Amino acid sequence: MSSHAPTTQSFTQFRTIARWHAWFVALGIGIAVFAFGYLLDWWLMPARRELLYSDAYTGVIAALLSLVALRYYHARQRDVVRRMQIIADANHHVRNALYTITLSVHVRNDPELTTITQTAVERIEWVLREVLPSGAEQPARDLPMQHDRRAV
Repeated sequence: MSSHAPTTQSFTQFRTIARWHAWFVALGIGIAVFAFGYLLDWWLMPARRELLYSDAYTGVIAALLSLVALRYYHARQRDVVRRMQIIADANHHVRNALYTITLSVHVRNDPELTTITQTAVERIEWVLREVLPSGAEQPARDLPMQHDRRAV
């Protein structure tokens, strides 16, 4: 596994922090909604203290809805971390296989086979470097195409 891929321990730690984070943020949102509603009712209608119950219900509903939204967000975030870990693992294994292929071709001392293999390896390395790990963050540069159909 490459050094930038998350480990199982860091992934478990991330899940625990995310779980507690969601609960605390949801509780904070619920308290803020309750406090805002209570202050608004106290300012607009100071004689109607029974509105406190509706403010409490509103705060509980806001906390529950924000908890559901945050847990959904963290689940999506965990999925992204898992996908990135799979991409890093695939990148590692493909690079190891390419290294083996390149060495085995050089042992045969066939210049044409070496050229074809080197072109194919360069294209695969380009995909691993430019497309897979940073597909959404950076625009991929154009691959210098070599129009030799035997290399494909």
